[in-house]
Amino acid sequence: MPIFGKESRRLFKARPFFHVRRLTTLGIDATLNNKWFFWLLGRVRGKPFIHTVFLCYAASEKYALHYCYRRNIKRYKWRPGLAGVFRQSGRWGIALAITATERDLVKRENAHRLLALTQEVERIQHLLRSPNRAYAGVLPSILRSRGIHKDISEAKIAALCVSQAVSQMPGLANLQVDDPIIVLGAGGLVGSEVIKLLTCRRVYKVDARVTNDIRPNIPDEVRGQPGILLDVSRHGAIEYYISQFWKELVVLNEVYPPPSRRAKRKLNEMGVRIFHIAGVAGTAFPNFPASYTGSIPCCAAHDRSLHVNVVPV
Repeated sequence: MPIFGKESRRLFKARPFFHVRRLTTLGIDATLNNKWFFWLLGRVRGKPFIHTVFLCYAASEKYALHYCYRRNIKRYKWRPGLAGVFRQSGRWGIALAITATERDLVKRENAHRLLALTQEVERIQHLLRSPNRAYAGVLPSILRSRGIHKDISEAKIAALCVSQAVSQMPGLANLQVDDPIIVLGAGGLVGSEVIKLLTCRRVYKVDARVTNDIRPNIPDEVRGQPGILLDVSRHGAIEYYISQFWKELVVLNEVYPPPSRRAKRKLNEMGVRIFHIAGVAGTAFPNFPASYTGSIPCCAAHDRSLHVNVVPV
């Protein structure tokens, strides 16, 4: 029986980097993902060496394949694999990854799996004696709604990153500091924290949880004006609003992954510029996939010396 299947051999010929990345990640997990390694690492020089234990999930199956082969997806769906290490502002963290997608995470029948998952992350954090634990993307919101994890530190860090990104937009997109900011997803965990940090700006909230509309519209009073559409909602939500955009609007996306090719094509045809918050300056081995190359996710960072990377899409 061959070690790698037909698909793996084809990918190795077409994109050898991904083959090496998967082997590296799987090798790290097989060798080091055990309680003795974590216990020893937590006692390097008599003090905690790892500051943050960060759990991320797959945005889609395509992103899961950055870490493992298709045959491994079921194994790591609810079992956190050791995906690598990262460093930000002089502090180290470890990245754990699962192959479950957002669709898996939101299902009520998976609540017991989420509880077991967080207990495993907490066990690793205890062994490492790490002071900080962080969850990616929508996980904090889901865990909070299930009564599993009530800390909102990830949302506060993400909001700080977003506010810093907003402050960069006048220079990046030739906007004025008093131009309106339309917050898509204003009622969410991150969105509500962002609103608190933008009290000195002209902010418009677009979120069903805020306006009590099934699908709220962008306010008419800002149409045609230069401004920022800040997307802190969920992946794909922006596509429902593209028909309401205008060419003077600039999209600043915090959602991971960035807008789809179809959405970007529509926005480009309208003349709408798009920028993406590509994480916080830091190093990781192996790199986080896609738009996080050369950065680490905002929710994995700590609030010392945040340097947010904003890139055109």
